[in-house]
Amino acid sequence: MAKKFILLVSVLILALLALVACNGSASVGGNGNDNGPDKRITIRVENNEIEVGKEILLDKESNYKPFYQKDISYEVVGENTCGVTFRHSESNGWFNTYVSATAPGTAQVKLVHTTADGSKVESNVLTLIFTTKEITTAEELFDIKNSSDYYTLGADIDLTGKDIRLIRDFKGTLDGNGHKIIGLRIEATNETCLGLFSTLEGTVKNLTLENCEVSAASMSEKIGILAGENKGTVENVVISGSVNAKYFSCVGGIVGYNDGGVIKGCTSNVTVLGDTKVGGIVGCCYVNGAEGLSNNTNNGTVTGSEQVGGIAGVLTAKNVDGTHLQTLLVNTADIVGETKVGGIIGDVYGSRFVHKGSYVYNYFELSLLNNSGSVTAEEDYAGGFIGNATQLKLISASTNTAPTVTGANYVGGFIGYGNGTEINAGESPNTTTVAGRTYVGGFAGYAGRIEDAVNNGTVTATSISDGKTYLGGIAGYCTGAVDCRNTTDIVSSGGGKYVGGVAGYLEL
Repeated sequence: MAKKFILLVSVLILALLALVACNGSASVGGNGNDNGPDKRITIRVENNEIEVGKEILLDKESNYKPFYQKDISYEVVGENTCGVTFRHSESNGWFNTYVSATAPGTAQVKLVHTTADGSKVESNVLTLIFTTKEITTAEELFDIKNSSDYYTLGADIDLTGKDIRLIRDFKGTLDGNGHKIIGLRIEATNETCLGLFSTLEGTVKNLTLENCEVSAASMSEKIGILAGENKGTVENVVISGSVNAKYFSCVGGIVGYNDGGVIKGCTSNVTVLGDTKVGGIVGCCYVNGAEGLSNNTNNGTVTGSEQVGGIAGVLTAKNVDGTHLQTLLVNTADIVGETKVGGIIGDVYGSRFVHKGSYVYNYFELSLLNNSGSVTAEEDYAGGFIGNATQLKLISASTNTAPTVTGANYVGGFIGYGNGTEINAGESPNTTTVAGRTYVGGFAGYAGRIEDAVNNGTVTATSISDGKTYLGGIAGYCTGAVDCRNTTDIVSSGGGKYVGGVAGYLEL
């Protein structure tokens, strides 16, 4: 009898062990049945302090099966201020999940699994701390060259009197964290890509550079205080100082040459002197789509010869199809050059490229422009906003309050020359004194259709060319004028043909 009892107990124990085994833990990619009512998921990391920009493996485990990747979602609990993302990789049917962030701070994450019966099982909430490398000295700042890491300024850095080493090939992030870099002095000869960052492919943001000077000699080009060349992102940067590069190309207060990068939310209080492609924010700006050069302000005088602008000397586009809208560009300072001079941009043009065997063009639209600085071109193409433009479709909802816009041929309160460019003034009147020789208008020297434009400024032509003046209160030449009005005298001091209160020459 005792032996039968022992045998029965042994059988029960084995059965119990088998039941426990059936309800054991399961990992991603597991098979079997959904066993047991008390379902639990546990997530963990080896170290919950993670460097921004780095990935860490997120381990996950369940006490039930099946537990397939396709039925799992990952969530950030609360606000995602760190830019947390998840990445999944599969190897031999096994799924690994990695977590990373783009900004410092604390974040909480969890996993949610939808079971076979449609119910949801949530994991524990895991707290992750994302950290950055802190910079507090000049040496630490210069040592971030060739890096892809995330850095934060922990203090103001004074570079006055220090030897400057240009930061080359930076692909990481530098967050100024509201701090300043003071007293940067760069004097260079035969240097391409001249600035604190010689070449920038990462991100610089929330930073002030104060009392800076950059000067160039001999065969230099691509010159700016923050970066010589930018392929990354420059955001919320404020700079004061001067750039002296009188004989050189691609000269800007913040960036010399923007190669498909983004410049936004920046302010330049820099006096800029260059030759061609000279701008208060950026000298030559190639954007890679809409908003690449939006929400920037220039408060420093800009002087050059050709393609000179308060925001950019040249605005053009990479080989990206479509129309690229740029908005919220403000200039408050005087802009002076010889030709293609604008209060906002000196020269605007798109690009033509081959796509699927056919030529494709891209274009620009500009809105919410504001200029209050005088614009002076010794020769042709002067505009309160734009000196010269091709492939610029529209200027809209913009205000020019400059005292004067003057030049030789193609001079306008908004644009000097825009072949086909339409203007929707939004009833923002022109009060600027506009003066030139031929193709002179309160809003445009030469443009397409103009709408809702009111001219209250003085518009004069001082001489004529071949007896044809093309002088008008709204435009010297345009292809349409809708709801436009002129309230002032239009004066051609040398006589000549094609003078009108609204348009000198209107070609429908």
